[in-house]
Amino acid sequence: MKTLPKIIAIGGPTASGKTSLSLKLAQEFRGEIVNADSRQVYRYMDIGTGKEPVEKKNPDGSVIIGGIVHYLIDILEPNEPYSLAQFQCDAFRTIDSILKKNKLPILVGGTGLYVDSVVYGYDLTHHTPDTSVREKLRNSTVQELQHSLRELSPHVYTSLNESDRNNPRRLIRGIERAMSESANSDTPPKNYRNIRRYTTLYFSIQTPEEKLETHISKRVTSMFHNGLVEENLSLRNSGFTTKHTSMSSIGYQELDPYFPREQTLEEVQAAIELHTRQYAKRQMTWFKRNKDISWVRGYDDARPLVQNFLSEEP
Repeated sequence: MKTLPKIIAIGGPTASGKTSLSLKLAQEFRGEIVNADSRQVYRYMDIGTGKEPVEKKNPDGSVIIGGIVHYLIDILEPNEPYSLAQFQCDAFRTIDSILKKNKLPILVGGTGLYVDSVVYGYDLTHHTPDTSVREKLRNSTVQELQHSLRELSPHVYTSLNESDRNNPRRLIRGIERAMSESANSDTPPKNYRNIRRYTTLYFSIQTPEEKLETHISKRVTSMFHNGLVEENLSLRNSGFTTKHTSMSSIGYQELDPYFPREQTLEEVQAAIELHTRQYAKRQMTWFKRNKDISWVRGYDDARPLVQNFLSEEP
């Protein structure tokens, strides 16, 4: 039986500390980081997506953040579409290139479908629904299904009427349709299909709800202090709008009523905080349902688990 190469995956809600944990693990275990956040793939969207400062851009398209090589950050213009299948294909290719260098791939992000598509090797090349994916979707709330469908395909979501948008069965069908359409836009090679490519140690960070809400409030305040409004204005002046998938996300869509002075900046900030808290709860629910995930409080918990994982015989 073929031995699968080992990777680390870190998922979890926004502001939970994924970045800090991934950087420490990468420094300790010769790792390189693969982004699995569906918005950090876009250029010019730095503050609203919570990107860490880029220290250097490499010729191969990777960037240095915190002294560590990161991939799949700043790879697209904000008006370029990017499907789940495209991400999966890019992530597989990137992870395989890291493994060839005898480095440890660390997949990091809060977009649950992105992370799971790599960890479980979702088959995105067939129209036949993956039963494991469908089962997971059946356990999701209506709000989580709506968010997943909007992430995968805004045009499929907007094609549903109000009744269908609140019907779990219709939403699941929409997600499956969107996954099929995504696959057709960039079909991964045949040897990527319907198999687990890696043995994965899958983490998430256990953060008390009040602490997470405090982190979110501080992060949003910091975003405004660091120029979130100016970033939005620059994007809009460049022709990008919240009709583009990239800018339909939190931190951008809320500013639509600000520029025509329909809302104050204080109202916009409150809306961003509220939507971020709601999103974090949906993320937490997604990851909590996964029994494969090891929940850690931080680096001190994660480090020995990684040591044991890497030292285990195949």
